[in-house]
Amino acid sequence: MLHVLNTESRKGRRFENDVQENILTVLGSFMRVPYSDALSLHAFNLTRDFTIMLGKSYMAGEEPLLINVPGLKIQATKVHPEQLLYSSSSSCCQIPKLQALPSTLLDHYELLQLSIELDHNPFPSGLFLNIPVTSQLVALEFTSPHGDPVPVKDLPADATIQLRMPVKKEVVLSPISVFLPPRGSANFTVTVEERTPRSAGVHLYIMVTIMNGSDWSHEEAPELLISYGPIHSSNESDTQMSHVFQLTLGQEVEQHLSLLLPSSWSRPTPMLEHQVNIISLLSITPVTMSVSLFSSLCQYFHMPSQTWRTDGVTPSNASLPHEAVCQTNHLTLFGASVFVPPHQLILLPPVSIYHFPFLF
Repeated sequence: MLHVLNTESRKGRRFENDVQENILTVLGSFMRVPYSDALSLHAFNLTRDFTIMLGKSYMAGEEPLLINVPGLKIQATKVHPEQLLYSSSSSCCQIPKLQALPSTLLDHYELLQLSIELDHNPFPSGLFLNIPVTSQLVALEFTSPHGDPVPVKDLPADATIQLRMPVKKEVVLSPISVFLPPRGSANFTVTVEERTPRSAGVHLYIMVTIMNGSDWSHEEAPELLISYGPIHSSNESDTQMSHVFQLTLGQEVEQHLSLLLPSSWSRPTPMLEHQVNIISLLSITPVTMSVSLFSSLCQYFHMPSQTWRTDGVTPSNASLPHEAVCQTNHLTLFGASVFVPPHQLILLPPVSIYHFPFLF
């Protein structure tokens, strides 16, 4: 059947929406069965081929093909390579403005830009048996108008592609709650055990609750100053980091922030150890903080070996307990694991009060 449809699509014929959706629904159902090397890969490849087939009949500059069926979403856009010099985004990814196009893209007058989003993982559970892929999967690819793959790899650091992959089930955090008075300060130590994969990002997650009816009119700096870094470091100035958490006046009662802790695994210390200091710059308004920890492991599926890998894919500061955000320097099929690593998060007494006469 797909062969017949492919023949017709080469003639520029477009098929009724219900025909497209019915075929994708069937293919999606095959990818929801328990993992099978042959069936899963075959169903995914047929989905890819069908997406290319449908995209062939579109013109550059035309609104993209977009089909959403249960568990599966596809998008195909025909573009000229120079259009990729401008940033673009979709529900799953953010492609930055490219300063220079990869040579593999310049060899083509037109390209098909494909994305396939899967709610269910039809492949093995993940790189680590005890850390399954928990996110939606996203496949990104460029092909020629005829469907020949156009590889994109080793993008420079300023041109990496951002992936946003919702987590199917939000992780259960173990937060510590702290009441922070005006000008108050709280100190924490964070210890993550070596059982956590070193390629995983460790995120400090801070949820701030502002009391209803708080008067913000006299707050000159509605901010929290957060300093963090490894406890054991040969050059402390290079690894200590700071971030200003700006609280939005008159908006959400609860506001959150996720910070990716610097990776500083070292031996003989078989753990990741950080110190965190949070200072309130509020002058009259107290806040309540909830501080917790989670990890994100960004991965891609290597089709030839049928295994998950992590090279070229890194965690982002923007990840949240319900969404993994990753940066990639190449295109393929991606997934992520969001989990709570074995750790200790300890509040160090007491909570201090700081005075900042220079602010007035």
